[in-house]
Amino acid sequence: MRGDPAGWARLMVRKLRFTINAHEAMDTESIEFHAVHSPVLRALAPFTFGVLLPFAVAGIVITAADARRLAVVYAVGLALLGSLVIFFVLARYRHPAAPVLALFAGAGLAGARDAWRHRPRRLVAAAAGAAAVAIAAN
Repeated sequence: MRGDPAGWARLMVRKLRFTINAHEAMDTESIEFHAVHSPVLRALAPFTFGVLLPFAVAGIVITAADARRLAVVYAVGLALLGSLVIFFVLARYRHPAAPVLALFAGAGLAGARDAWRHRPRRLVAAAAGAAAVAIAAN
């Protein structure tokens, strides 16, 4: 890091791209291999990280008013995804972050109607953030 800060920054950006990418970077077995033999995995195949992450980002923006109350959930999500970027990015290491992201995705979907009525600017910001992340992830 000290010897080549620009190289380290490029590596961190590359690892961030791997972390948010819809494609699973696998090391031994892929989820697609197991989906051939599992109806549940086949049914869930369209719901990749590239689908979950944009909805989670929208949920984070929509729930921003409750940031103090949700600080622990934000911290857990950041710790899980941040540790991936810093250390090692593989599919199986992203799985623990999925429930946290699903919480925010659900909160975003549940709060969208209220945001439409009372905070339309926040809903626009949520949609813009989700679109940007969807483009980056997919």
